[in-house]
Amino acid sequence: MPKRPKQHQLEDLSRAKFQLCLPEEWVLRDKDKDYGIDCEVELFDKDENSTGILFYVQLKATGSKKEKEIFNVDFKIETLEYFKQLEIPVLLARYSQHLDKVYIKWVNQVDLTFAKKKAKTFRIKIAETNEWNEDSAKQIENDLKNVRTLKSGSFNFPIGYSINFNDSNIQGLSNNQFKIQLRNKLSEYSDFLEYKRDDQNCLININIEKNILLVQTGILRGVFFHNLDKRPKETFIEELSLDILLSLSMCMVMVGQIDYCGKIIFDNELGKRLIEKEELLLRLLPILLSSSYFENTIKLIDNALDNKENEIILFPSIARLLLESDTKNKKRIALIESFFQSQLDKAKKLKIDGLIATSHYNLGNFYRSKDKHYKSIHNYVSAKKYDLTYLERPYYYREIAGVCFEAGKFKFSSKFYRKALELGASDSTKRLLADALMFAGEYAKSSEVFNEYISESEMPNEEFLLKSLLLNRVVINQNVKSQIRESTKAKSYAAIGELDEKEKQLENLEKALNLDILSSLAWYNFGYLNQSENEFIKAMYCYSMAAIIDLGDIEAWINAFLSFINSGEEGDLLIGSLILKTAYWHNRDEFLIQLYEILEQNSESSTEVIKMIDNILTEDNKTTEKGAVLRILDGKEYKEIELRK
Repeated sequence: MPKRPKQHQLEDLSRAKFQLCLPEEWVLRDKDKDYGIDCEVELFDKDENSTGILFYVQLKATGSKKEKEIFNVDFKIETLEYFKQLEIPVLLARYSQHLDKVYIKWVNQVDLTFAKKKAKTFRIKIAETNEWNEDSAKQIENDLKNVRTLKSGSFNFPIGYSINFNDSNIQGLSNNQFKIQLRNKLSEYSDFLEYKRDDQNCLININIEKNILLVQTGILRGVFFHNLDKRPKETFIEELSLDILLSLSMCMVMVGQIDYCGKIIFDNELGKRLIEKEELLLRLLPILLSSSYFENTIKLIDNALDNKENEIILFPSIARLLLESDTKNKKRIALIESFFQSQLDKAKKLKIDGLIATSHYNLGNFYRSKDKHYKSIHNYVSAKKYDLTYLERPYYYREIAGVCFEAGKFKFSSKFYRKALELGASDSTKRLLADALMFAGEYAKSSEVFNEYISESEMPNEEFLLKSLLLNRVVINQNVKSQIRESTKAKSYAAIGELDEKEKQLENLEKALNLDILSSLAWYNFGYLNQSENEFIKAMYCYSMAAIIDLGDIEAWINAFLSFINSGEEGDLLIGSLILKTAYWHNRDEFLIQLYEILEQNSESSTEVIKMIDNILTEDNKTTEKGAVLRILDGKEYKEIELRK
């Protein structure tokens, strides 16, 4: 007869024991264990009405009689990190069969800072004080209500806080003396924090144990400070209170209240303390830059960089944050420009050539991000004047090449990309060179470089794969190896709206391509004419050409993909996937909104098609078919490349 493993019996026993601990009105449900969640508990009130409050449970049972095994639970670190990211809090419930007791601990209270580098597991320590008792259910309910209050933002300052200090003394202060002195210091910030003797009514918990400070919003993730015993005694309480306020600002971020974060920092003049905490500063700066405290944050950054050491360590990270700030607000853009300009002015006053060069380079990057091409190039060139070693750096030429490309100076762009490659730029620069050559009218050379890039790359980028496929087709079918592009004339021929005769339309479109084979309007209208004749494969290629020339043309992308769908050619699944992924990358959800609207209106099988689209877009791999083969022209012969997942 089949036997039931003892561990399975123990797991069922632990579930039953945990359920007995819960109030009668709470409902325990089993969960799918794929992600380690055993149960879900929903809270109902005395009148059997759901409160809408839930928490997850991870059961861990042991039959061991050894204390060390009872009070230590090993977890995979990736599992704990997953639990901490969940919107619904996770409770660890440890059942000891030997002691016949249940111990509980919120996973968010686990400090993973102590995990060893490259470690895959972490040991959670359970204390005897974690034993389930008559107050546990009330505490859990209160914890979860606090979570709801914090996430909804339905709270006001000052926020109630509690102090939990379990060590006998710290920095020579007794338990009682420490609590009194800390409370007294925090009373100076009474606009934001208010001490509560009843822990259950506190939204902020301040815990200190074994020289570690944990400031936590309810049972949500908290902020840890370590090595409290290493701090100077003279300023210990004062510094600790400042760190508690900084932690409170970070906790506001964790509950989605970013303006409260800025309010706490700037109303309490915590800028200097934040600058001293480099890791926390770099975590908070992106949040503060997206808040209504943008101007205050720029001033904070300026102050941070007054210190030479900070300038060396922090400036690259801060410069990147400011350059990545995707603001459309003119005042904010002007403030960022002013910041970079002020850094240049400071450098000039110090008369340090290397610093002046770096400041010009960063200002060049700023102007590039705002499409101010002339100012960008001017600052790049100025950087080189103060530091000739820029001429030896591949990224310098790559930046200038990028600006030239954006400014429509494609021949110059291709020359600078070549120089970057000569100096050792990464192989990904080849695809940019190929792109520049294509728009410069050097189609055969572009095709050759694209083929090199694809041959040498383990995972070619979708956009450039698509461009290579289409360009190979153009080079071969149109037999145009190079061209001096006459875009304006080509556009006038490509506008065939007033022509009634199809022959005349086709004649004008051919003239347009003879003037500029990268005329997006000509290719779009070719696609339209082929589509009207149900020539969907031809239409797909034509619309795709129009789309890769103008990456923001959502209509061309949609028509290219719909032509692919209507063609019913399963063998072209690769190009269909490339069209979809490239269109989505450049136009995001706006592309999908318009595509789905058309599919739902005109297709009986829209549900299946939309499901296929979602599957393709959620694939991690760069191509969608295992073993799909891409044929490219290598010299005079075709070369086949298998595209793997």
